[in-house]
Amino acid sequence: MGLLLSAERQAELFATGSPAHFSALEEIAEIQEERDTRSSRSNPDFWEVTLSDAGWRRFTTQDYPYYECDEDLEDRHARDEKAQAMRRELEMVIAEVLTDRQRVVVELYFFEAMNQCQIGKELGISQQVVSEHLYGKQRDEKAVGGALKKLRKMCAARGISWPP
Repeated sequence: MGLLLSAERQAELFATGSPAHFSALEEIAEIQEERDTRSSRSNPDFWEVTLSDAGWRRFTTQDYPYYECDEDLEDRHARDEKAQAMRRELEMVIAEVLTDRQRVVVELYFFEAMNQCQIGKELGISQQVVSEHLYGKQRDEKAVGGALKKLRKMCAARGISWPP
């Protein structure tokens, strides 16, 4: 096992793309792999190479791991705009169709990302009652109530669907 390379040396080797670069990266990966029990010699997802800020600045934006070309970026923005428009429509449907308690439960569950237990504590009701507000319950072998059932029915009537 060799010595760890400094961040500057790693960046220098990585930027040059020389054959020494690959052997040095392999050596670094093996050293770090031995220290990290989660890693795998055969899985490059776990290989880590530390770079200094100067090393990162040598890369262009297209070299970043999560690079989006202009077309992908435009597509993502278009999807985001459609999602925002759909959310506005859903908020109107929620306000029109649901009871006040169902509306609060749906907003906390879906828009505030709270779980059923948290909502129950917040509203002073049990988790089971929160579930009934969301999904309904069985009464005389029939499904009764449920905010999501009402929302699905109204969205279908208005032609709201995702993906659009």
